[in-house]
Amino acid sequence: MHDNNLPDYLTGEQLRPIYWAVDDHPEKAAIIEAVAGSGKTTNLIWMMVSLVASGVSNIGYAVFNKKNQVEAEQKINDKGIGGSVNVRTTYSLSFAALRNYMGDDAKKIKINNSKYYFIARNLVSDATKRGLKLDYKLRKMVIKNLKDLFAKIRLEFVSVTNPEAIEKVMIHYGISFPSEVESWILEYALAEMQKLGVQQFQIGQQREIDFTDQIWLPALFKLDKSFYKQFDFLLVDEAQDLNQLQHQILFKSLKEGGKIVAVGDRKQAIYGFAGALDNSLDQMKDEMEKVTGEPVREFALTYNFRCATKILDTVKGIVPHIKAPEGTDEGIVDSVDFQQLQSTLIRGDMILSRVNGPLIGTFFQLISNGVQAIVVGRDVSEMLISYVRKIADMKGFTIDQFIEFSEEYHYQRRHAILERNGGNEEDEAISILADAIECVQIFYTNSLNCTTIECIEQTIDQTFIERPDAKRVSLSSVHRAKGAEAERVFIMWNNPFRDGKIVMPHPKAISPWEQNQEQNLIYVARTRAMKALYFIDGMPPDLEEEEEVVEVPQLPLPVSVQLPLPLPLPQLPLPQPPQLDEPNLSSSEYRQSILKFDF
Repeated sequence: MHDNNLPDYLTGEQLRPIYWAVDDHPEKAAIIEAVAGSGKTTNLIWMMVSLVASGVSNIGYAVFNKKNQVEAEQKINDKGIGGSVNVRTTYSLSFAALRNYMGDDAKKIKINNSKYYFIARNLVSDATKRGLKLDYKLRKMVIKNLKDLFAKIRLEFVSVTNPEAIEKVMIHYGISFPSEVESWILEYALAEMQKLGVQQFQIGQQREIDFTDQIWLPALFKLDKSFYKQFDFLLVDEAQDLNQLQHQILFKSLKEGGKIVAVGDRKQAIYGFAGALDNSLDQMKDEMEKVTGEPVREFALTYNFRCATKILDTVKGIVPHIKAPEGTDEGIVDSVDFQQLQSTLIRGDMILSRVNGPLIGTFFQLISNGVQAIVVGRDVSEMLISYVRKIADMKGFTIDQFIEFSEEYHYQRRHAILERNGGNEEDEAISILADAIECVQIFYTNSLNCTTIECIEQTIDQTFIERPDAKRVSLSSVHRAKGAEAERVFIMWNNPFRDGKIVMPHPKAISPWEQNQEQNLIYVARTRAMKALYFIDGMPPDLEEEEEVVEVPQLPLPVSVQLPLPLPLPQLPLPQPPQLDEPNLSSSEYRQSILKFDF
């Protein structure tokens, strides 16, 4: 039974999966491959409307994150189907199962995202006391890499007793250890990480878990379907960016005989660095066939309703089948010199970069010249405020010496990073730190009326926003811009503050899967533009031959902001390197019952 109230603007390729969902078919699973700008979320909403109209009242809608959950719930409630659709993230589905497993003890669960750092630190400290020879620099590196490796093998659900599989994970993510410690990692430390991590959850007044534990522990404990909320029909959004554990959670949340639809775009897979499978959609298809015992129905949404045709031409090399509806405007694809940028921008424009450094530098140049701008990402605001507080906590700090103390803090942190990474000056953490310190210095310098740290923090807080703002110029990383759009988008494929160093694709992407995801990021970035796409400081190499020299219209500047921030920041002498005390890595909380490992 088809819903006759579906809007007329839905195309044939949009209607086909909706009709399949409400009709009685032997297939119980489907995958919708949806190109950027194809209106996949709108399509899913109308699919749910049709399902409810056909009598289905127990629908699950799995979304990527909490922000997507809030937005989806609003749209579903606007359609009047909120009582029949349960919007959840995979993490919340799994955490609910874990709480059901805990029963009355669920109220004792405490989130501690530093849990495994302290376990790794204590393991390394104990090993050095028992004969493992590591200097301070190597100890820091081993602690960090051990914590990171354990996080990755949890996400991929690799056994801590399978060294061959663990070595594959290490190769995939580029995680390594000194030769003298590798056997200890593979034969002992990871198993001990698991044992102690589980003990901290099962024993004591507070049952500690970190974010990944929410999906890992239910899998480790082999919780069956009875602990999970079950759905008659389950829709999965952004299925290209799921990890192995999330796959398990979804199928445990599907009732026997229920239907499942996964929607995604293989070329928009950009979260491999966070543990997502680089072939998530393909693996999802295989699992669907195994669970349902039937072939998987496949649909394609190939029309992009967002971008002008010339913009789509820039991504045809990545996604050949993407196309625009007949009659779509050509639009503009051009380059603009960085020095022209501030006189070219208008409200509602979006500037994108692969990394944050160029964005921060550009932001301060824009607002110092009267352009109303905002940086997307509340987490950036939180990071800068945390730096301000750390500087203020330094011994002898006074606010009138903020610049001097920030330079000393910069030196100390930079020194610590180099100690940790073996002296690698190219470490991205070095540039992120330098950008952050420069930012807080500029905030201090231009907060003329601020006489307290709290005032500076408030100024920083007001600079950042969660989503792009149509009333200002929005600067965003490509990852944060996923799902956003603007009529005019400016892409910083190189870094004007680092002698034009290429940042998109990222130069540190070496492995095949990393290089593939860098191409995906290029695709995501370019398809945020609706009418005009500009590349800052020249066309990228893949478009060089198509470059045309066109004069970018000089548009009037927006209304000036209240606090013009002058640049450049004055060069200040660095203080003498402080003496860094070696931290004490022992802990009285460390469990004395751990097994001994001979070195």
